[in-house]
Amino acid sequence: MIHMDFISPYIIYALYAGVTAFAIGCLLKKAEFFRLHKPFILATALFAMIYTVLFRYVEPMTAGAFLMRRDLPFYVCRGTSLILLVYFLSRLKPLHHILYFLGGTGIFGVLVPAGPIDNIANLREIYFIEHFLLAIFPFYLLVVERYTPSFKQGVYITVGTLVVLFAFIPINEYMSWPYFFMSNANFFKEFWPSMSWEAFLLLKTLGIFIFIVIYYHLGHYILKRTHP
Repeated sequence: MIHMDFISPYIIYALYAGVTAFAIGCLLKKAEFFRLHKPFILATALFAMIYTVLFRYVEPMTAGAFLMRRDLPFYVCRGTSLILLVYFLSRLKPLHHILYFLGGTGIFGVLVPAGPIDNIANLREIYFIEHFLLAIFPFYLLVVERYTPSFKQGVYITVGTLVVLFAFIPINEYMSWPYFFMSNANFFKEFWPSMSWEAFLLLKTLGIFIFIVIYYHLGHYILKRTHP
């Protein structure tokens, strides 16, 4: 594994964001190229995802360094990354909805890399691979697979996310786990000291729903432009 501490984190951030934006632009401008080379592109992405799984989960397990409170995939992006791997292996079309709406949240991992930009020095290459693929995959679905975003599916995903987040309140408290960034509630409590867990999770889910609405309309706009 490679830690990104060999160069200025601001240079890495600029390169990472720039490459992601360039890849999305290529997908939108050169859709026919990606359709023609679809098998090779998916095979390359599958290899990349297998690499991340090996070094995020398998390698720590074999080395005896796997920690239950740190290394389980109970974050939106980590969980969706595993779903992306399943898709590459199975090509199940029902997964398109999850990968479009929740996969799209990978763009936040590009724009806000696990905290301040200085934190990039603590990240490994698998973080960048996962979030890059999650960030560009919704656009791949639109222009290559001709996926049409469904608002109803977006609502289902929002409700499902809310249920999972609420289920993790007692799980995190009992196991002393930090999953789904529950510790972020401390930031909001600085402005709203009496805020409950329920209020925090409702606020978090509202943010996801707003993102889903934006991606729903963005997807239909792109479809109109690329498939008039």
